[in-house]
Amino acid sequence: MRAGGLGRKLLRTLVFSAATGLAATAITAESASGAYVLGLRGPGAGVTPPPGIFFSNQFYSYQGDIAGRVPMYGSTLQGRAKVRAAVTIPTFLFVTPAEIAGWLGLTLTAPYGRISVKGLLGPLYARDIATTFADPWIGAFLG
Repeated sequence: MRAGGLGRKLLRTLVFSAATGLAATAITAESASGAYVLGLRGPGAGVTPPPGIFFSNQFYSYQGDIAGRVPMYGSTLQGRAKVRAAVTIPTFLFVTPAEIAGWLGLTLTAPYGRISVKGLLGPLYARDIATTFADPWIGAFLG
């Protein structure tokens, strides 16, 4: 296959992928909350970089404790819990060298993290730890 034919085929594939990604009308998130992480984007977020491959990685860490009385069936129990979370959010960005009403960019984000919860409610103790990938995001834009 000629190099020009391969480039046109790749371009058609990218345009089709972007168009089908933009056609999605329903996006859901758990607990009716958005998937936007505060502080993940900032000044210059609407600026398209030059063609190429880019990588960024955000890291979030959280520690929290809570204690108090928990009402339960007409009485109260003393309770407390500790939460620890560490999440990394790597993002790959590919901006094509072809201009189609501006440059076409494709993104892939695949969050990964670990959370641990330990709690005591009256005499009952529970603990859970999970390390897992979260839902990946795939996106496209014209800049």
